[in-house]
Amino acid sequence: RSLARHPLFQVAFALQNAPETHFDAPGLESRPVPVEMSTSKFDLSVLMWERRDPEGAPAGLDCYLEFATDLFDPATAERLVARLLRVLDQVTADPAVRAGAVDVLGADERTRVTEAEAPRRADTRDTTVPQRFAQVVARHGDAVAVETADGTLTYRELDARADRCAQYLHAKGVTAGDRVAVLLDRSAELVAVLLGIAKAGAAAVPIDTAYPVERVRFLLEDAEPVLVMTRSEVAEALRYFPAVPPPVRVAPDSGLYVMYTSGSTGTPKGVLATHANVTALALDPCWHGIGTGRTLFHAPHTFDAATLELWVPLLNGGRVVVAPPADLTAKTLARLVTDHGLTAVHLTAGLFRVLAQETPECFTGLRHVLTGGDAVPAEAVAGVRDACPDVTVSHLYGPTETTLCATAFAVGPGTPTPAVLPIGGPRAAVRVYVLDAALRPVPPEVTGELYIAGEGVARGYLGRAAPTAERFVACPYGDGRMYRTGDLVRWDHD
Repeated sequence: RSLARHPLFQVAFALQNAPETHFDAPGLESRPVPVEMSTSKFDLSVLMWERRDPEGAPAGLDCYLEFATDLFDPATAERLVARLLRVLDQVTADPAVRAGAVDVLGADERTRVTEAEAPRRADTRDTTVPQRFAQVVARHGDAVAVETADGTLTYRELDARADRCAQYLHAKGVTAGDRVAVLLDRSAELVAVLLGIAKAGAAAVPIDTAYPVERVRFLLEDAEPVLVMTRSEVAEALRYFPAVPPPVRVAPDSGLYVMYTSGSTGTPKGVLATHANVTALALDPCWHGIGTGRTLFHAPHTFDAATLELWVPLLNGGRVVVAPPADLTAKTLARLVTDHGLTAVHLTAGLFRVLAQETPECFTGLRHVLTGGDAVPAEAVAGVRDACPDVTVSHLYGPTETTLCATAFAVGPGTPTPAVLPIGGPRAAVRVYVLDAALRPVPPEVTGELYIAGEGVARGYLGRAAPTAERFVACPYGDGRMYRTGDLVRWDHD
């Protein structure tokens, strides 16, 4: 067993309510004398003594808190005492109160958690993807928007191709609110199709060409798209239809895409993300230096990492570098960085861990490496930072239901890597709450369930009212809804 802690428990609570005993002898009187202890026997010890008046009636309690100074500082101990007194005040004022209704938060802590509003960015309010993209085209029309091994597309050329795709969809009867399946390989044409579907007011349903037939059949039956875009449809659209925006009004709360969960815990569910969700994500200040750089597009478009790799650069005037169809290895990544001048890449936690352990130097030349989706070892981040001191490693957290990520934590040049990598703080226009089972905020440094509110929360699950009602709940601390993640976290007091 570990000698660093008591083998059975770490916190002791004792109420001394037995009558005081005195040992008296001829010529000798005795009385209890408190003894100062220099060593704590446990991590925390709370000792209470009943106080009685001369008639023996209860007259209050004396309390003593002892704590291990190598685990707790005095400020933390004082907060624990304040919360204990708050609990005692409530249970003595109402002895019938339910234990679950006792509130341990102070007014200042509750105000800090519940009344802090998520800032809204003015340039994301009432904005759609086509509107924002049009602004970028007006400013950067001749700049390269998409780069592949075979050539490039400027923003103006990509805009024209997207308009042709949108006109094709309009001619096929696709209207605002419809869903269009996208069964294409990763390519410049895929980028144009996704943008064209947005211009047509429809929601894209990405389908990976590598999916088994059963998975494809399920997605088509569940999403019920009015059209499936394959290579032949794209070729017809780009060849025969005019590069003119279709006469369609797109609203910010319109669906932009339906991204399906993996189904690892049950039947896959389609998450409907809106234009407002994605523009708020793309224009978030946490992408400073990423949106205007060169970002690698290598994630399948069925994976929400593609939202970062496509829309963050395209809505900020950056460049999307389309990766070749091969798997991303350390050698491939290093070559892409050299050949295309990449500045940012997103990797799954698993792939990042492997590359960081085996060839951390493959990130040389990048400015930003983003990862998440699972636990990221701090030693992997430290290894990359040692090999590439100029790179910033960002840890992203957030389920598909919150539009890629809700929180971010960056380890930049000159910043030490923490022993345990946290999930970080919320993005702009996003709020996170750590709540108990009664949807009340838990105190700092206490574990609770994570809830996410703000402009990143999707509209819900496609065609599934019951799971939507279970997971997308009304936010008791502001307008709108919040998403219940099911993840247990602990938030730091600072």
